[in-house]
Amino acid sequence: DPSVVKAVEVTRGADGISAGSGAIGGQIKVVTKNAWDYTAGNAGAGVLVRAGMGDVDSMRRGGITAYYATEDLGIALHANRRTFGDVEVNPRDDEDSLRGQTEILKNDGKNDDLRLKLNLETPIGRFDSDTFYTNSKIAELPFGNNTNWIDQPLNESETGKRLSQSLAYHLDSHSPWINLQAQVYYQDYQRVR
Repeated sequence: DPSVVKAVEVTRGADGISAGSGAIGGQIKVVTKNAWDYTAGNAGAGVLVRAGMGDVDSMRRGGITAYYATEDLGIALHANRRTFGDVEVNPRDDEDSLRGQTEILKNDGKNDDLRLKLNLETPIGRFDSDTFYTNSKIAELPFGNNTNWIDQPLNESETGKRLSQSLAYHLDSHSPWINLQAQVYYQDYQRVR
């Protein structure tokens, strides 16, 4: 959900230390808001509710963000749901012409995601925890996700679940010579077709 994005960081080139050895071309990191971003760094609490329609037929989205912040502790919970409608495609006829024909891919797809961010300021540094879970289902895909899908049966579905957890520690030594940051990251992804 774009409303929970704080920043987008783009790193060009290989960055094996922070992104792993597979990031040879660079990385794009989306940073989401924490509780202090909603309270402008002050103590406070609140709930934001959002809803809308997308540009795809019958695509709907909604979400809720709850946050609580003190001087030393920030907690933010983001929950979102998107549902998708049917998709109209134009298959080619025997003469390789579209001629306004329309075929419908039935799509009762949905995507649910949940993110919990915890931030704690202590005299020895800052601890950050970011837990993200998403569960998505696409009801009908072009078979095998093949680019030449017109000749394939239109009956494949896909379900995916992703869980990621990151823990970070930032030492603020108030010295220009010392800057320590440590991060541990775990991710699990399961896809069923």
